[in-house]
Amino acid sequence: PSGVNSAVNSAVNTAEGDAIVLPRFDSVSVRVDGRLDEGVWAQVPGFSDMTVISPDTLEAPQYETTSIFFYTSEGFYVGMYARQPVDTRIARLSSRDAALNRDGMQVTIDPSGMGLYGYYFGVNLGGSLDDGTVVPERSLSREWDGPWRGATAEVEDGWTAEIFVPWSTIPMPAREGVRRMGIYVARTVGHLGETWSWPARPSTQPRFLSALQPIHLQGVEPRQEYSFFTYSSAAVDRVNER
Repeated sequence: PSGVNSAVNSAVNTAEGDAIVLPRFDSVSVRVDGRLDEGVWAQVPGFSDMTVISPDTLEAPQYETTSIFFYTSEGFYVGMYARQPVDTRIARLSSRDAALNRDGMQVTIDPSGMGLYGYYFGVNLGGSLDDGTVVPERSLSREWDGPWRGATAEVEDGWTAEIFVPWSTIPMPAREGVRRMGIYVARTVGHLGETWSWPARPSTQPRFLSALQPIHLQGVEPRQEYSFFTYSSAAVDRVNER
């Protein structure tokens, strides 16, 4: 999309240890449908420095990928614009947390900002979601299912994705003023059997959670939220026929 392309032109290359100050918007409305068509996406710089990490070649990827981040008082938004020919895209619908070879986006967030714990969010072409928790340095558990939203959409020269994580979804330490967190974004390309990421953190390196890209956010405080689930149950006694 043209808005994303204009944002890429103002992207900032950031070395490990240099925190990115993310933009904050408190009066925007984003429909999480996978399409980066809201005006806010065009106002945010994009980052396109992905590297092939699986296999661990650390080479430049075959297609361009742009990752975009911003936040509001309600939560954290991640967008991805992935260039890819239509005849190479793999969209496979599955149950939540299923590990399949397909195209998708994955995001890991360290709310502590110190590599103490993290949360993993993934959305795949076709709309299937994947999530879990991460503890130092690379121990991933998919037992956790959090209340967040994600979607993908196909566009003419590739596909796009959106993820929204409410602040109440991820526990954060109390902190005033500037909050430091860590972020990692990856892209899986099914027909190549490859994974690309920014920053580059291949599994052959010992550090992961403690070496995410630092980001700075202002005025984000821990929140508590209640979720309600409706259900019904029934019992059948075949002996007494009741």
